[in-house]
Amino acid sequence: MRSARAVLGVLVSLGTGACLAAPDGDNDAERLELVRQEEAQVFARLDAQDRDLLETVLGGVGHATFFYRYVKLPLFPTLGLGGGGGYGVVTDHRTDRAELMSVRRAEWGWGTLATTETLVIAFRTEAAFEKFRTGDWQFQAGAKATASLEGQGIDASRDSSALDQDVVAVELAETGGGVSATVRVVRFAPH
Repeated sequence: MRSARAVLGVLVSLGTGACLAAPDGDNDAERLELVRQEEAQVFARLDAQDRDLLETVLGGVGHATFFYRYVKLPLFPTLGLGGGGGYGVVTDHRTDRAELMSVRRAEWGWGTLATTETLVIAFRTEAAFEKFRTGDWQFQAGAKATASLEGQGIDASRDSSALDQDVVAVELAETGGGVSATVRVVRFAPH
């Protein structure tokens, strides 16, 4: 029982310490505006490097952009625990309405990883968009190798299987790196 509490404590500490805090602002409207400005910078990068991908993101029912950080450290010789989180915005293209959201992530698996990333998600159907907006835990598994130097490039690993076939998800590596094979849970939730 003590070891389970210790593992949970490490995971919570990693997740809390690794999270990106929402941007400063006196209220949600100001924070939303700051997040939209960050999103515009990401879209400018996408436009310069992969215009087709940007058109996919903006051409569906809606999209979400998240800025997050996570860390996974080894606890045993081959296995590690990690966590993290951040903030983002989800935009409904039908109404042009945008809402603040948060993301939390916990993972277990092989490898060590410490990264700051941007996740852009494009929704192709109303059902997928509405399911996402309500906040839900997503169970995922995958392998990843990440290396980035001062945000010089897009690690556009298009992985629609992680969420749903009606979704295109792209991770953009900003800083950090590592190698990882992982089972994880991710929760996107309204702010």
